[in-house]
Amino acid sequence: MVVVVLVVVLVGLFVAAPWFYDGEGANTAAATTRAGILAVIAASIAAGGATLALVETRRANLETNENARKALEETQRANRDADQRERYTRAIDQLGHDSVDVRLGGIYSLQRIAQKSGQDLPTVVEVLCAFVREHGQGPNGDSDDAMDRHRQATDVQAALLVIKRVHDADRGSYIDLQEAHIERATLTEGNLAGANLRGAKLTGAKLTCAILCSANLAGASLQSAQLNRADLTPVGLLAEGKLTMARPERADLIPTDLNGANLSSADLTRSYLIRADLSGAKLGGANLTAANLSLADLTLASLFEANLTDALLVRANLGGAYLRGADLTGANLRKAELAGADLSSAEGLTQDQLEHAQGDEATELPPGLTRPGHWSPQSSDSADEAAATIDGSD
Repeated sequence: MVVVVLVVVLVGLFVAAPWFYDGEGANTAAATTRAGILAVIAASIAAGGATLALVETRRANLETNENARKALEETQRANRDADQRERYTRAIDQLGHDSVDVRLGGIYSLQRIAQKSGQDLPTVVEVLCAFVREHGQGPNGDSDDAMDRHRQATDVQAALLVIKRVHDADRGSYIDLQEAHIERATLTEGNLAGANLRGAKLTGAKLTCAILCSANLAGASLQSAQLNRADLTPVGLLAEGKLTMARPERADLIPTDLNGANLSSADLTRSYLIRADLSGAKLGGANLTAANLSLADLTLASLFEANLTDALLVRANLGGAYLRGADLTGANLRKAELAGADLSSAEGLTQDQLEHAQGDEATELPPGLTRPGHWSPQSSDSADEAAATIDGSD
């Protein structure tokens, strides 16, 4: 653009050159001036052409460099993918090795792969879960001594630790340890949200502060397991299908399924069991001190000699539950359903607690306590009562 303007100006000067000179020698001077102007125009055109050539050369070089950069990135990506596949294949081979040291190397190689590649995370978790299901071992014998002596194999424990470290439901991973033998395993502070632990053998497992939101623990064996401060609150499903913590009064929650689970002597101190399905669960001797069991389903559960001191049982369904010897000191039973429950030798139970609960003639009470006047004179359908309570009816 500058060259064009300069040429236009010079052409104008070329045309007007005779006007600048008068008298003798004017023609000669004008001719000399025009010759100079023509030389300048020629030089300007040449300079403009050179500049255009340089610009075009620069553009071509930039395009070449960009293409080379993209090709290099594609090559590097392909090399990384090939290296990732090679490391994954090698890790899988290591899992089947006879040496525990080699198997450990494979397990931790899979951890690095999962941490670096979100695309491979679900597959890594699936493979490690299969490894645990296949290699997890129970104790040699059914005695308490055998259980006390039992320790999970080093590689199985390592696989469990890697699973709890890398599991992320939002990134598509899913824990499937159904019927796995993981007695006395350490999963402290583990993220097991939404895990399938149905029928899993978790006797004596360390699950302190573990996240078990909406996990399926139906029929699982959790005798003497350490679940203090574990989070078993429900999880809600967002529209995009991601798992996220939700408020307990939400109606679209997935309850943690502990139906028929064996939690005898388990430590559930201060655990969160809001809306948990504990129907038919075995909780004899379990420590539920200050546990939050609001809206939980405990129908027909066995709570023989369970410690429920200061537990929150607001609107919990205890219909037909066995609570002989259970300690209910300070437990909040507001609107809890006690129809058909056996409280005949429960400890720490007060008349005031009963006044805030619901029950019927089939409810067995300790000596010295009487049925409140508002209780139903006939046995109620505890399941229907619980459903009505959860829906918000008084």
